[in-house]
Amino acid sequence: MDYIIIILQLVLSIVVLLVWMWIKELPTSFHKLHQQTFQHELNQKLESFKTTLSRELEVFRISHAELQIRKTEEFISFGNLQREFLTDKELLKKLEAGESETVNEINKKILNLATGLFFFASDQTVKKYGDWKTRSGKGELAGIEIVRQFGQLMVALRKDLGHADTALNEDDYLNLFVTDWYKHQNEI
Repeated sequence: MDYIIIILQLVLSIVVLLVWMWIKELPTSFHKLHQQTFQHELNQKLESFKTTLSRELEVFRISHAELQIRKTEEFISFGNLQREFLTDKELLKKLEAGESETVNEINKKILNLATGLFFFASDQTVKKYGDWKTRSGKGELAGIEIVRQFGQLMVALRKDLGHADTALNEDDYLNLFVTDWYKHQNEI
């Protein structure tokens, strides 16, 4: 019987030891399980965030590209109208004669294009245009200076379209439209 008691004590000791080891490892197991669950939830949230961010970035890129196209169209229209003032002698004659239909049409175009500039050009360019328009309207800018300021405005628009580091200046622009600009570019 002593053997049975010793064996039972030994079995009981082994069982108590195993239970003790199991209880001792229980918090670690719970922690690992909780950590795995937390990590899985975190990974799901991170993937969801990545997907949302990627989607929003793509929408932003598309929106920016569409805005850039619209901005380019507005600036080209503005440049073309201003170029007409420099090169279309018939238009200038009609404006100087005060032909009401021509004057009204040009005023309407200028207002539409000024609105486009306001929405699409940088603050600096909008202010440059406003200053140029006001000063030329008051007669403060005349002759070569009005043309030179216009050239500077066109370079500012070019910068707004993404050519911030352009090496071109107003003389480069005006050489494209004024046949003998090289004769005037040093005049102040």
